[in-house]
Amino acid sequence: MDEKCTVCANTIALAPRCIEALEYFISEFSRHRRDKLAYVLGNGQWNQFDFERDVLRPVFATAKHVKIYDRYIGRSLVNSKGGIVRFSDNYKRTLEWMIQVFRDVGGASRGGVFEIYCGIGGRRISSSKRARIRTEMQNFEAAAQAGTGIPVQIFLKQESLNAQCPHGRYLATDQATVLIERGFDLLWDDNTMQAAGLNPAADPRPIRDVAVVLCNNFNAVDAQTRSLPPF
Repeated sequence: MDEKCTVCANTIALAPRCIEALEYFISEFSRHRRDKLAYVLGNGQWNQFDFERDVLRPVFATAKHVKIYDRYIGRSLVNSKGGIVRFSDNYKRTLEWMIQVFRDVGGASRGGVFEIYCGIGGRRISSSKRARIRTEMQNFEAAAQAGTGIPVQIFLKQESLNAQCPHGRYLATDQATVLIERGFDLLWDDNTMQAAGLNPAADPRPIRDVAVVLCNNFNAVDAQTRSLPPF
């Protein structure tokens, strides 16, 4: 470049501007990025295709690893009297859907793994009931992996009065962490759909009320969960 060009007005105007790191974090671009993953949805405001388009696909797009943290997935297998119930269709349906979306955006081709962390309350549970709970979870793992090709692992954590899984429910990847604040029983059940005149076998399932927020406290959530003993 000619030396005279270095002082050309156009060259000066078009040159990239260096900015301080702090300036980036308060920039309009940074605010826009945060706002793109912050939604508070009323019951039925979105259906599963809306949620897939605006939340799941952006979060899963380049992820190699997905982790879900929801203590109530495990707790839902034990009723108020300590009896064992089968894995809730509400949780199962939502988790199967999310695993399928992860597969559809190329999760399997990236060697992706889908992990689910949940808790079981501190009440005494016999060894036979523990075995039934583990079998229920293992059956879900096997069916989900067979249907999608995505390795699925469920980690049951033993909770006590003094040590529990985080209350918040999170969807975490190696790229981002999102708070899903109602939990992973997001889709309307068959009865709710039928009451609204929808066909559970054909119509998109609406989303229950939920808040979705991009967050940055994954390390604390993961550490608290991993500190608990296995169930």
